[in-house]
Amino acid sequence: MTTSYINSEEFDKQLAKKKLKAEDIAEILNLEISLAKSVFAGYKSIGEFEILKLHELAGFSYPKLITKEKTLDKNRPIKKEPNKNDSNLRDTKLTIYRKMNCEKCDFLIYNPVNFCPNCGELLSQIIKQDKAVPEDNESSNA
Repeated sequence: MTTSYINSEEFDKQLAKKKLKAEDIAEILNLEISLAKSVFAGYKSIGEFEILKLHELAGFSYPKLITKEKTLDKNRPIKKEPNKNDSNLRDTKLTIYRKMNCEKCDFLIYNPVNFCPNCGELLSQIIKQDKAVPEDNESSNA
């Protein structure tokens, strides 16, 4: 199944030709008005069943109306992925030097957590401290 979007310019032309309102089409498609406006503007995708309803019930011409390209909303910011090689990004990996067992249910715990993921028991302070990344004693003595 491919993702389809409405070409907003062509939709507006065909809507004016048929002398209909966007609310009328939203009612035919059984969509809420706020969602329908995003769909008609090309920001959100439209399903194949809704495309069929547009063509059969509302009489819209299919070929120029439906496109595979999403229209970018100028009011919404574009999400950019951070550059992985950027020096400002800190390393989010947490190195765990040893694994621990829950004292109550003997569940093997890999992550530094306050509660046991298996039984929900509050872990003792010793386990929480042991699970933290150990400090270098040599660097603190220097």
